[in-house]
Amino acid sequence: RPSSRPPPAASSGARLRRGGGHRRSSASSYANSYMSAVHHKTWLRRGIARFNRDPKKGITYLCEHGLMPETPAGVANFLYTTEGLSKSMIGEYLGDPSPFVVAVLKAFTSALPLTRGSLVDEALREYLACFRLPGEAQKIDRMMDAFAQHYYATCVDPADGTFSCADTCYVLAFSIVMLNTDAHNASVKKPMSLEEFVANNRGIDNGRDLPRDVLAGVYVRIQQQELELEEDVNVREVKRLMSRLGGKAVPALAAPHRRLIKRFAMTEVKDLTHKSPKGKHLRILFLFDDLLLLAKAPRWNSPAHIQAEYRSTVSLVGLKGVPLESSLHPHAFHLIDAHGGTVVLLKAPSAEVKREFLSLLDLYIEDMNEFEEARLSKVRRLNGRTAATATATATATATTTSAAAAAAAPPSVVTTAAPATAVMAADASSLQLSAPSGEGLARTPGASAGATLDSAAGSSRPPSARDARAPSPLTNVSESPTRAQPNTNQQQQQQQQQQ
Repeated sequence: RPSSRPPPAASSGARLRRGGGHRRSSASSYANSYMSAVHHKTWLRRGIARFNRDPKKGITYLCEHGLMPETPAGVANFLYTTEGLSKSMIGEYLGDPSPFVVAVLKAFTSALPLTRGSLVDEALREYLACFRLPGEAQKIDRMMDAFAQHYYATCVDPADGTFSCADTCYVLAFSIVMLNTDAHNASVKKPMSLEEFVANNRGIDNGRDLPRDVLAGVYVRIQQQELELEEDVNVREVKRLMSRLGGKAVPALAAPHRRLIKRFAMTEVKDLTHKSPKGKHLRILFLFDDLLLLAKAPRWNSPAHIQAEYRSTVSLVGLKGVPLESSLHPHAFHLIDAHGGTVVLLKAPSAEVKREFLSLLDLYIEDMNEFEEARLSKVRRLNGRTAATATATATATATTTSAAAAAAAPPSVVTTAAPATAVMAADASSLQLSAPSGEGLARTPGASAGATLDSAAGSSRPPSARDARAPSPLTNVSESPTRAQPNTNQQQQQQQQQQ
Protein backbone atom coordinates (compact mmCIF):
# COMPACT_ATOMS: atom_id res chain seq x y z
CA ARG A 1 0.00 0.00 0.00
CA PRO A 2 1.48 3.40 -0.96
CA SER A 3 2.65 5.34 2.02
CA SER A 4 1.02 8.62 2.87
CA ARG A 5 4.11 9.95 4.54
CA PRO A 6 6.10 12.62 2.76
CA PRO A 7 9.35 11.56 1.14
CA PRO A 8 12.35 11.72 3.48
CA ALA A 9 14.31 14.92 3.43
CA ALA A 10 17.64 14.85 1.64
CA SER A 11 20.56 14.07 3.86
CA SER A 12 23.11 16.68 4.75
CA GLY A 13 25.64 14.87 2.56
CA ALA A 14 23.29 15.04 -0.41
CA ARG A 15 22.62 18.69 0.28
CA LEU A 16 26.37 19.32 0.39
CA ARG A 17 26.80 17.38 -2.83
CA ARG A 18 24.07 19.37 -4.55
CA GLY A 19 25.44 22.71 -3.34
CA GLY A 20 29.09 21.83 -3.77
CA GLY A 21 29.25 23.12 -7.35
CA HIS A 22 28.10 26.57 -6.28
CA ARG A 23 30.60 26.63 -3.43
CA ARG A 24 33.41 25.48 -5.72
CA SER A 25 32.59 28.22 -8.22
CA SER A 26 32.51 30.79 -5.43
CA ALA A 27 35.87 29.62 -4.13
CA SER A 28 37.30 29.67 -7.64
CA SER A 29 36.05 33.20 -8.30
CA TYR A 30 37.42 34.32 -4.93
CA ALA A 31 40.81 32.78 -5.75
CA ASN A 32 40.81 34.44 -9.16
CA SER A 33 39.93 37.81 -7.70
CA TYR A 34 42.59 37.39 -5.02
CA MET A 35 45.28 36.54 -7.59
CA SER A 36 44.12 39.43 -9.77
CA ALA A 37 44.50 41.78 -6.80
CA VAL A 38 47.97 40.38 -6.07
CA HIS A 39 49.05 40.84 -9.67
CA HIS A 40 47.57 44.34 -9.73
CA LYS A 41 49.53 45.27 -6.61
CA THR A 42 52.76 43.81 -8.02
CA TRP A 43 52.36 45.56 -11.37
CA LEU A 44 51.56 48.84 -9.65
CA ARG A 45 54.64 48.61 -7.43
CA ARG A 46 56.89 47.78 -10.36
CA GLY A 47 55.30 50.45 -12.54
CA ILE A 48 55.90 53.12 -9.89
CA ALA A 49 59.50 51.96 -9.52
CA ARG A 50 59.98 52.13 -13.29
CA PHE A 51 58.40 55.59 -13.45
CA ASN A 52 60.75 56.88 -10.73
CA ARG A 53 63.68 55.71 -12.86
CA ASP A 54 62.39 56.59 -16.34
CA PRO A 55 58.93 58.25 -16.55
CA LYS A 56 58.19 57.27 -20.15
CA LYS A 57 59.06 53.61 -19.57
CA GLY A 58 56.98 53.60 -16.41
CA ILE A 59 53.93 55.03 -18.21
CA THR A 60 54.34 52.47 -20.99
CA TYR A 61 54.59 49.61 -18.47
CA LEU A 62 51.52 50.75 -16.54
CA CYS A 63 49.43 51.16 -19.70
CA GLU A 64 50.48 47.75 -21.03
CA HIS A 65 49.33 46.08 -17.80
CA GLY A 66 45.99 47.88 -17.81
CA LEU A 67 46.57 49.99 -14.71
CA MET A 68 45.47 53.17 -16.47
CA PRO A 69 44.02 54.13 -19.86
CA GLU A 70 46.49 55.31 -22.44
CA THR A 71 44.85 58.71 -22.82
CA PRO A 72 46.00 62.17 -21.68
CA ALA A 73 43.19 62.35 -19.11
CA GLY A 74 43.95 58.85 -17.78
CA VAL A 75 47.68 59.50 -17.44
CA ALA A 76 47.06 62.91 -15.83
CA ASN A 77 44.66 61.40 -13.29
CA PHE A 78 47.21 58.70 -12.42
CA LEU A 79 49.96 61.27 -11.91
CA TYR A 80 47.67 63.45 -9.79
CA THR A 81 46.28 60.76 -7.48
CA THR A 82 48.90 57.98 -7.13
CA GLU A 83 51.13 57.95 -4.08
CA GLY A 84 54.80 57.01 -4.29
CA LEU A 85 55.56 58.81 -7.55
CA SER A 86 58.64 61.02 -7.53
CA LYS A 87 57.71 64.70 -7.87
CA SER A 88 60.98 65.33 -9.68
CA MET A 89 60.11 62.66 -12.24
CA ILE A 90 56.57 64.04 -12.62
CA GLY A 91 58.08 67.45 -13.43
CA GLU A 92 60.53 65.93 -15.89
CA TYR A 93 57.75 64.02 -17.64
CA LEU A 94 55.30 66.94 -17.83
CA GLY A 95 57.99 69.15 -19.37
CA ASP A 96 58.47 66.83 -22.35
CA PRO A 97 57.68 68.56 -25.68
CA SER A 98 55.95 65.60 -27.37
CA PRO A 99 52.31 66.25 -28.35
CA PHE A 100 50.91 63.48 -26.13
CA VAL A 101 52.73 64.77 -23.04
CA VAL A 102 51.67 68.35 -23.82
CA ALA A 103 48.06 67.09 -23.78
CA VAL A 104 48.79 65.29 -20.49
CA LEU A 105 50.19 68.55 -19.05
CA LYS A 106 47.03 70.42 -20.04
CA ALA A 107 44.79 67.75 -18.47
CA PHE A 108 46.99 67.63 -15.35
CA THR A 109 46.82 71.42 -14.92
CA SER A 110 43.08 71.47 -15.52
CA ALA A 111 42.64 69.04 -12.60
CA LEU A 112 44.03 71.66 -10.19
CA PRO A 113 41.10 72.76 -7.99
CA LEU A 114 41.14 76.58 -8.19
CA THR A 115 38.34 78.95 -7.22
CA ARG A 116 37.35 82.23 -8.80
CA GLY A 117 39.14 85.16 -7.22
CA SER A 118 42.22 83.20 -6.09
CA LEU A 119 45.40 85.25 -5.97
CA VAL A 120 47.84 84.38 -8.72
CA ASP A 121 50.77 83.67 -6.38
CA GLU A 122 48.63 81.48 -4.10
CA ALA A 123 47.32 79.51 -7.09
CA LEU A 124 50.88 79.13 -8.37
CA ARG A 125 51.98 77.92 -4.93
CA GLU A 126 49.28 75.24 -4.99
CA TYR A 127 50.22 74.25 -8.54
CA LEU A 128 53.92 73.85 -7.78
CA ALA A 129 53.13 71.64 -4.78
CA CYS A 130 52.04 68.88 -7.19
CA PHE A 131 55.49 68.39 -8.75
CA ARG A 132 59.02 69.74 -8.70
CA LEU A 133 59.96 72.25 -11.39
CA PRO A 134 62.63 70.93 -13.76
CA GLY A 135 65.80 72.87 -14.37
CA GLU A 136 65.33 73.45 -18.10
CA ALA A 137 63.87 76.85 -19.04
CA GLN A 138 61.83 75.51 -21.98
CA LYS A 139 60.08 72.98 -19.74
CA ILE A 140 59.28 75.69 -17.18
CA ASP A 141 57.93 77.85 -20.01
CA ARG A 142 55.45 75.17 -21.09
CA MET A 143 54.31 74.61 -17.51
CA MET A 144 53.81 78.33 -16.84
CA ASP A 145 51.84 78.66 -20.06
CA ALA A 146 49.53 75.77 -19.08
CA PHE A 147 49.06 77.31 -15.62
CA ALA A 148 48.27 80.75 -17.06
CA GLN A 149 45.61 79.34 -19.38
CA HIS A 150 43.94 77.43 -16.53
CA TYR A 151 44.19 80.33 -14.07
CA TYR A 152 42.75 82.87 -16.51
CA ALA A 153 39.85 80.56 -17.43
CA THR A 154 39.06 79.62 -13.81
CA CYS A 155 40.01 82.46 -11.46
CA VAL A 156 39.93 85.73 -13.41
CA ASP A 157 36.72 87.73 -13.47
CA PRO A 158 36.47 89.58 -16.81
CA ALA A 159 34.53 92.37 -15.12
CA ASP A 160 37.38 92.97 -12.70
CA GLY A 161 39.74 94.11 -15.44
CA THR A 162 42.96 93.23 -13.59
CA PHE A 163 44.15 90.82 -16.30
CA SER A 164 43.06 91.42 -19.86
CA CYS A 165 44.36 88.12 -21.29
CA ALA A 166 46.07 84.84 -20.36
CA ASP A 167 49.45 86.12 -21.59
CA THR A 168 49.47 88.61 -18.72
CA CYS A 169 49.08 85.75 -16.22
CA TYR A 170 51.86 83.85 -17.99
CA VAL A 171 54.36 86.72 -17.79
CA LEU A 172 53.47 87.44 -14.16
CA ALA A 173 53.77 83.75 -13.18
CA PHE A 174 57.24 83.59 -14.74
CA SER A 175 58.16 86.82 -12.93
CA ILE A 176 56.98 85.35 -9.61
CA VAL A 177 59.22 82.30 -10.06
CA MET A 178 62.20 84.59 -10.74
CA LEU A 179 61.33 86.74 -7.68
CA ASN A 180 61.16 83.62 -5.50
CA THR A 181 64.61 82.48 -6.64
CA ASP A 182 66.06 85.96 -6.16
CA ALA A 183 64.59 86.39 -2.67
CA HIS A 184 65.45 82.98 -1.18
CA ASN A 185 68.68 81.97 -2.89
CA ALA A 186 71.69 82.32 -0.59
CA SER A 187 74.03 82.99 -3.51
CA VAL A 188 72.18 86.22 -4.44
CA LYS A 189 74.02 89.07 -2.72
CA LYS A 190 71.54 91.88 -3.46
CA PRO A 191 67.89 90.76 -3.55
CA MET A 192 65.38 92.48 -5.79
CA SER A 193 63.57 95.45 -4.31
CA LEU A 194 59.85 96.24 -4.70
CA GLU A 195 60.57 99.09 -7.11
CA GLU A 196 62.69 96.81 -9.28
CA PHE A 197 59.95 94.16 -9.27
CA VAL A 198 57.34 96.72 -10.31
CA ALA A 199 59.66 98.09 -13.00
CA ASN A 200 60.28 94.58 -14.39
CA ASN A 201 56.52 94.05 -14.83
CA ARG A 202 55.75 97.39 -16.42
CA GLY A 203 53.51 97.20 -19.50
CA ILE A 204 52.91 93.42 -19.40
CA ASP A 205 49.08 93.69 -19.66
CA ASN A 206 48.78 94.45 -23.38
CA GLY A 207 50.94 97.55 -22.98
CA ARG A 208 49.42 98.84 -19.76
CA ASP A 209 50.69 98.43 -16.19
CA LEU A 210 49.12 96.19 -13.61
CA PRO A 211 47.84 97.88 -10.45
CA ARG A 212 50.69 98.61 -8.06
CA ASP A 213 48.83 97.12 -5.08
CA VAL A 214 48.55 93.78 -6.92
CA LEU A 215 52.30 93.65 -7.59
CA ALA A 216 53.11 94.88 -4.06
CA GLY A 217 50.93 92.15 -2.52
CA VAL A 218 52.68 89.48 -4.60
CA TYR A 219 56.10 90.85 -3.62
CA VAL A 220 55.33 90.88 0.12
CA ARG A 221 53.82 87.38 0.19
CA ILE A 222 56.77 85.86 -1.71
CA GLN A 223 59.24 87.60 0.60
CA GLN A 224 57.44 86.27 3.67
CA GLN A 225 56.87 82.70 2.44
CA GLU A 226 58.96 80.96 -0.17
CA LEU A 227 57.45 79.02 -3.02
CA GLU A 228 58.80 75.72 -1.75
CA LEU A 229 59.84 73.41 -4.55
CA GLU A 230 59.39 70.40 -2.33
CA GLU A 231 61.88 67.59 -2.47
CA ASP A 232 60.65 64.04 -2.82
CA VAL A 233 59.72 62.40 0.47
CA ASN A 234 61.92 59.43 -0.40
CA VAL A 235 64.92 61.65 -1.15
CA ARG A 236 64.43 63.65 2.02
CA GLU A 237 64.16 60.49 4.12
CA VAL A 238 67.28 58.90 2.64
CA LYS A 239 69.25 62.12 3.11
CA ARG A 240 68.23 62.22 6.75
CA LEU A 241 69.38 58.61 7.16
CA MET A 242 72.72 59.28 5.48
CA SER A 243 73.33 62.23 7.81
CA ARG A 244 72.98 59.90 10.80
CA LEU A 245 75.43 57.28 9.56
CA GLY A 246 79.02 57.36 10.75
CA GLY A 247 82.10 55.65 9.38
CA LYS A 248 84.33 56.09 6.38
CA ALA A 249 83.29 56.40 2.72
CA VAL A 250 79.56 56.68 3.37
CA PRO A 251 77.96 56.70 -0.11
CA ALA A 252 75.42 59.27 -1.29
CA LEU A 253 72.37 57.07 -1.78
CA ALA A 254 69.67 59.74 -2.12
CA ALA A 255 67.97 59.39 -5.52
CA PRO A 256 64.40 59.89 -6.81
CA HIS A 257 63.96 56.17 -7.53
CA ARG A 258 65.33 54.86 -4.22
CA ARG A 259 62.94 54.22 -1.33
CA LEU A 260 63.65 53.01 2.20
CA ILE A 261 61.41 50.02 2.98
CA LYS A 262 62.21 49.12 6.58
CA ARG A 263 64.93 48.98 9.22
CA PHE A 264 65.87 45.72 10.97
CA ALA A 265 68.12 44.99 13.97
CA MET A 266 69.93 41.62 13.90
CA THR A 267 73.11 39.86 15.01
CA GLU A 268 75.92 38.67 12.77
CA VAL A 269 77.01 35.07 13.33
CA LYS A 270 80.78 34.72 13.23
CA ASP A 271 81.01 31.00 14.11
CA LEU A 272 78.26 28.42 13.65
CA THR A 273 79.86 26.07 16.20
CA HIS A 274 79.66 28.56 19.05
CA LYS A 275 76.94 30.75 20.43
CA SER A 276 77.19 34.45 19.71
CA PRO A 277 78.11 36.55 22.75
CA LYS A 278 75.17 38.51 24.01
CA GLY A 279 75.28 42.12 22.92
CA LYS A 280 78.13 41.54 20.46
CA HIS A 281 78.18 41.83 16.65
CA LEU A 282 74.96 43.82 16.49
CA ARG A 283 73.99 44.76 12.94
CA ILE A 284 71.44 47.21 11.59
CA LEU A 285 69.98 46.44 8.16
CA PHE A 286 68.34 49.15 6.04
CA LEU A 287 66.31 47.51 3.29
CA PHE A 288 65.80 49.71 0.22
CA ASP A 289 63.84 48.76 -2.88
CA ASP A 290 67.06 48.18 -4.85
CA LEU A 291 69.82 47.49 -2.29
CA LEU A 292 70.57 46.43 1.26
CA LEU A 293 72.69 48.60 3.54
CA LEU A 294 74.61 46.89 6.35
CA ALA A 295 75.65 48.92 9.38
CA LYS A 296 76.80 48.16 12.90
CA ALA A 297 75.97 49.68 16.23
CA PRO A 298 77.66 53.04 16.88
CA ARG A 299 80.76 53.25 19.01
CA TRP A 300 80.64 54.49 22.55
CA ASN A 301 82.46 57.69 21.61
CA SER A 302 80.41 58.44 18.48
CA PRO A 303 78.56 61.78 18.29
CA ALA A 304 75.03 61.86 19.62
CA HIS A 305 73.41 62.18 16.18
CA ILE A 306 75.16 59.06 14.82
CA GLN A 307 72.77 56.10 14.97
CA ALA A 308 74.91 53.50 13.18
CA GLU A 309 78.32 52.97 11.59
CA TYR A 310 78.25 52.33 7.86
CA ARG A 311 79.73 49.00 6.77
CA SER A 312 78.69 48.05 3.20
CA THR A 313 75.91 48.00 0.62
CA VAL A 314 74.71 44.98 -1.36
CA SER A 315 72.70 45.11 -4.58
CA LEU A 316 69.50 43.08 -4.60
CA VAL A 317 70.14 41.81 -8.14
CA GLY A 318 70.82 38.09 -7.82
CA LEU A 319 70.78 38.15 -4.01
CA LYS A 320 69.19 35.28 -2.08
CA GLY A 321 68.10 34.83 1.50
CA VAL A 322 68.53 31.18 2.55
CA PRO A 323 67.19 30.05 5.95
CA LEU A 324 69.60 28.11 8.13
CA GLU A 325 68.70 25.42 10.66
CA SER A 326 70.98 25.52 13.68
CA SER A 327 70.35 24.58 17.27
CA LEU A 328 72.93 27.07 18.49
CA HIS A 329 71.63 29.88 16.30
CA PRO A 330 67.85 29.78 15.92
CA HIS A 331 66.29 32.08 13.31
CA ALA A 332 69.60 32.32 11.37
CA PHE A 333 69.90 32.72 7.60
CA HIS A 334 72.50 33.26 4.88
CA LEU A 335 72.63 36.12 2.39
CA ILE A 336 74.14 34.72 -0.84
CA ASP A 337 75.15 36.90 -3.80
CA ALA A 338 74.69 36.19 -7.51
CA HIS A 339 78.00 34.28 -7.68
CA GLY A 340 77.07 31.90 -4.86
CA GLY A 341 79.29 33.48 -2.23
CA THR A 342 78.08 34.18 1.28
CA VAL A 343 77.69 37.90 1.91
CA VAL A 344 76.86 37.65 5.59
CA LEU A 345 75.40 35.19 8.10
CA LEU A 346 72.73 36.80 10.27
CA LYS A 347 70.45 35.82 13.12
CA ALA A 348 67.06 37.45 13.65
CA PRO A 349 65.75 38.09 17.17
CA SER A 350 62.57 36.07 16.50
CA ALA A 351 60.90 33.88 13.91
CA GLU A 352 58.44 36.66 13.04
CA VAL A 353 61.23 39.16 12.27
CA LYS A 354 63.06 36.56 10.19
CA ARG A 355 59.92 35.72 8.22
CA GLU A 356 59.08 39.38 7.60
CA PHE A 357 62.61 40.26 6.50
CA LEU A 358 62.95 37.31 4.11
CA SER A 359 59.51 37.88 2.59
CA LEU A 360 60.23 41.58 1.92
CA LEU A 361 63.69 40.71 0.66
CA ASP A 362 62.35 38.11 -1.79
CA LEU A 363 59.70 40.55 -2.98
CA TYR A 364 62.13 43.30 -3.95
CA ILE A 365 64.77 40.84 -5.19
CA GLU A 366 62.17 39.58 -7.68
CA ASP A 367 61.46 43.14 -8.79
CA MET A 368 65.15 43.96 -9.26
CA ASN A 369 65.80 40.72 -11.16
CA GLU A 370 62.92 41.60 -13.49
CA PHE A 371 64.34 45.12 -14.00
CA GLU A 372 67.79 43.69 -14.70
CA GLU A 373 66.43 41.17 -17.20
CA ALA A 374 64.58 43.95 -19.03
CA ARG A 375 67.75 46.05 -19.09
CA LEU A 376 69.86 43.16 -20.43
CA SER A 377 67.31 42.34 -23.13
CA LYS A 378 67.39 45.97 -24.25
CA VAL A 379 71.19 45.89 -24.34
CA ARG A 380 71.09 42.70 -26.41
CA ARG A 381 68.65 44.29 -28.87
CA LEU A 382 70.83 47.38 -29.18
CA ASN A 383 73.94 45.23 -29.68
CA GLY A 384 72.14 43.23 -32.37
CA ARG A 385 71.10 46.42 -34.16
CA THR A 386 74.62 47.80 -33.85
CA ALA A 387 76.13 44.60 -35.24
CA ALA A 388 73.65 44.55 -38.15
CA THR A 389 74.33 48.21 -38.88
CA ALA A 390 78.10 47.63 -38.75
CA THR A 391 77.79 44.64 -41.12
CA ALA A 392 75.68 46.62 -43.58
CA THR A 393 78.10 49.56 -43.40
CA ALA A 394 81.10 47.28 -43.95
CA THR A 395 79.40 45.64 -46.94
CA ALA A 396 78.49 48.99 -48.47
CA THR A 397 82.02 50.30 -47.88
CA ALA A 398 83.57 47.22 -49.47
CA THR A 399 81.27 47.54 -52.50
CA THR A 400 82.08 51.22 -52.90
CA THR A 401 85.80 50.55 -52.55
CA SER A 402 85.69 47.76 -55.15
CA ALA A 403 83.81 49.96 -57.61
CA ALA A 404 86.25 52.82 -57.10
CA ALA A 405 89.24 50.50 -57.54
CA ALA A 406 87.77 49.04 -60.73
CA ALA A 407 87.18 52.51 -62.14
CA ALA A 408 90.71 53.67 -61.30
CA ALA A 409 92.52 50.51 -62.52
CA PRO A 410 94.24 50.52 -66.05
CA PRO A 411 92.55 48.57 -68.84
CA SER A 412 93.29 44.85 -68.66
CA VAL A 413 94.35 42.48 -71.43
CA VAL A 414 90.78 41.45 -72.01
CA THR A 415 89.81 45.02 -72.85
CA THR A 416 92.74 45.31 -75.31
CA ALA A 417 91.86 42.13 -77.21
CA ALA A 418 90.19 44.05 -80.03
CA PRO A 419 93.22 46.33 -80.68
CA ALA A 420 95.48 43.27 -80.62
CA THR A 421 93.34 41.56 -83.26
CA ALA A 422 93.56 44.67 -85.39
CA VAL A 423 97.36 44.65 -85.05
CA MET A 424 97.51 40.99 -86.09
CA ALA A 425 95.40 41.72 -89.14
CA ALA A 426 97.66 44.64 -89.99
CA ASP A 427 100.73 42.42 -89.58
CA ALA A 428 99.24 39.81 -91.91
CA SER A 429 98.51 42.39 -94.55
CA SER A 430 101.94 43.98 -94.15
CA LEU A 431 103.64 40.72 -95.13
CA GLN A 432 102.17 41.05 -98.64
CA LEU A 433 103.40 44.60 -99.12
CA SER A 434 106.84 45.57 -100.37
CA ALA A 435 109.02 48.33 -99.14
CA PRO A 436 110.42 50.81 -101.63
CA SER A 437 113.71 48.89 -101.59
CA GLY A 438 111.89 45.64 -102.43
CA GLU A 439 112.45 44.00 -99.07
CA GLY A 440 109.55 42.60 -97.14
CA LEU A 441 108.66 44.11 -93.82
CA ALA A 442 109.41 41.43 -91.27
CA ARG A 443 107.37 41.39 -88.05
CA THR A 444 109.62 42.42 -85.22
CA PRO A 445 108.63 40.57 -82.03
CA GLY A 446 109.45 43.59 -79.90
CA ALA A 447 107.85 46.15 -82.17
CA SER A 448 105.04 48.24 -80.88
CA ALA A 449 101.56 48.45 -82.22
CA GLY A 450 102.28 51.91 -83.59
CA ALA A 451 105.32 50.71 -85.57
CA THR A 452 103.37 47.79 -87.06
CA LEU A 453 100.53 50.01 -88.18
CA ASP A 454 103.03 52.44 -89.73
CA SER A 455 104.63 49.60 -91.66
CA ALA A 456 101.25 48.37 -92.83
CA ALA A 457 100.49 51.84 -94.13
CA GLY A 458 103.66 51.77 -96.27
CA SER A 459 106.03 53.69 -94.06
CA SER A 460 109.72 52.83 -94.54
CA ARG A 461 110.61 54.00 -91.00
CA PRO A 462 112.26 51.12 -89.13
CA PRO A 463 111.18 50.43 -85.55
CA SER A 464 112.98 52.83 -83.28
CA ALA A 465 114.51 52.09 -79.94
CA ARG A 466 111.51 53.74 -78.23
CA ASP A 467 109.17 51.44 -80.13
CA ALA A 468 111.29 48.46 -79.27
CA ARG A 469 111.14 49.31 -75.59
CA ALA A 470 107.36 49.78 -75.60
CA PRO A 471 105.58 46.53 -74.74
CA SER A 472 103.44 44.93 -77.39
CA PRO A 473 99.87 43.99 -76.56
CA LEU A 474 100.72 40.46 -77.63
CA THR A 475 103.73 40.08 -75.37
CA ASN A 476 103.76 39.17 -71.69
CA VAL A 477 102.20 42.02 -69.81
CA SER A 478 104.52 41.41 -66.85
CA GLU A 479 107.19 43.32 -68.77
CA SER A 480 105.14 46.51 -68.25
CA PRO A 481 105.07 47.77 -64.66
CA THR A 482 101.69 49.44 -65.18
CA ARG A 483 99.83 46.35 -66.40
CA ALA A 484 98.37 43.52 -64.37
CA GLN A 485 99.59 39.94 -64.90
CA PRO A 486 97.05 38.02 -67.07
CA ASN A 487 96.13 34.46 -66.26
CA THR A 488 97.67 31.39 -67.95
CA ASN A 489 94.70 30.63 -70.28
CA GLN A 490 94.87 34.09 -71.84
CA GLN A 491 98.63 33.72 -72.43
CA GLN A 492 98.16 30.35 -74.18
CA GLN A 493 95.42 31.76 -76.42
CA GLN A 494 97.59 34.73 -77.34
CA GLN A 495 100.58 32.51 -78.19
CA GLN A 496 98.42 30.27 -80.43
CA GLN A 497 97.05 33.35 -82.20
CA GLN A 498 100.62 34.71 -82.67
CA GLN A 499 101.81 31.38 -84.14
